[in-house]
Amino acid sequence: MRKIIKTISILIPCYNEEKNIIEILTKVNQVKINNIKKEIIVIDDCSKDKSLKILKKIRNYIAF
Repeated sequence: MRKIIKTISILIPCYNEEKNIIEILTKVNQVKINNIKKEIIVIDDCSKDKSLKILKKIRNYIAF
């Protein structure tokens, strides 16, 4: 019998959130849901601050 892995997609809008984005992602990542894999998708809406730069930098180092 195959084990079925369920996945939940979490969409996080981001607009000028350079001061908060790491904390937000950390908190979302800490929530554990039994037997469900999380897919976290951050949508940057043309931020004018360093939000996108931060997101690009952490995506290769942190497995959210």
